[in-house]
Amino acid sequence: MHIVKFDLEFKGGYMHVPDERQVLEIFTEERSAPLAKFLLLMSSVSFRVNRSGEGRPTVQLQGTLILPKTVDLSNGRLQELIKFANKDLLLATQLSQRLLNLQFGTLPEDEVVLYPDFDPLSLYWVWSREGQQVMNGGLIWHGPHDNGGDGGAPTFSVSLSNDTSARWEIHT
Repeated sequence: MHIVKFDLEFKGGYMHVPDERQVLEIFTEERSAPLAKFLLLMSSVSFRVNRSGEGRPTVQLQGTLILPKTVDLSNGRLQELIKFANKDLLLATQLSQRLLNLQFGTLPEDEVVLYPDFDPLSLYWVWSREGQQVMNGGLIWHGPHDNGGDGGAPTFSVSLSNDTSARWEIHT
């Protein structure tokens, strides 16, 4: 089992937050859909609202993601990805979702092992059952740096999506 902790800070909604108990209601409105999705993915969440200064309040959000089948042998690469993703709620949500997607279809005796990849924001993964490899692939970071996944450097991975925005995709 591997536990991933996200620690985000972002500007809050456009309205005054009268009571910290109402924070989740206000920040999970339709315009904050990434936050709602992030909260649903996490096994536990804590938050703090900082009202000091002018303008919108700052929300500090900590989420814990439990990956019961995951073994992290990435030599710190997973933590680097999390640190990078913590800069943006949408990226943190997307990384959380992709890590959970790697658990999909596994049986109780299965494990997913994460290894470093040659691309700094990507991981190599192996899904195995009773010591035998079932599937392997990459959790690949695509975006403008690799032309959205055109097969060239630095990822050398092809994306079937026409999306050129920065994102993680699972490749097999």
